[in-house]
Amino acid sequence: MDRAVELHAFLAETRARHLPYRLGAHDGAMFAADWILRLTGTDVASGFRQSYRSRAEAQAQLEELGFTGPGEFLSDCLAELNGWSQARLGDVALLDGEGGLCFGIVGGRLVHVLHPVIGLDVVRLDAARKVWRP
Repeated sequence: MDRAVELHAFLAETRARHLPYRLGAHDGAMFAADWILRLTGTDVASGFRQSYRSRAEAQAQLEELGFTGPGEFLSDCLAELNGWSQARLGDVALLDGEGGLCFGIVGGRLVHVLHPVIGLDVVRLDAARKVWRP
């Protein structure tokens, strides 16, 4: 599988769907989970889809499962890399967003993110707090 081709197609499909940003359905976590599903065939978010409407609800669900936050949860599912400098195209990054932590997909020196107002956007890779390889 050519990750560059897959990522390009995934981003184009995401843009074409024109879905409104909605927590638990079409947010940064689901954006990353959909990408992981596409690459691996495993839906890491199967227990979370359509199950929260606020960040507080999502956090409570993570805590019920014994995780302190989304990063710890993803580290339980994927191999965490040792810093953003090891990231490759298609890896998943955790960043500080406007409303709190958010996930994105590494696209070279930038990370593709789903912004609540403008839709797809990018941020610099060196802003990533953690990175995982699906």
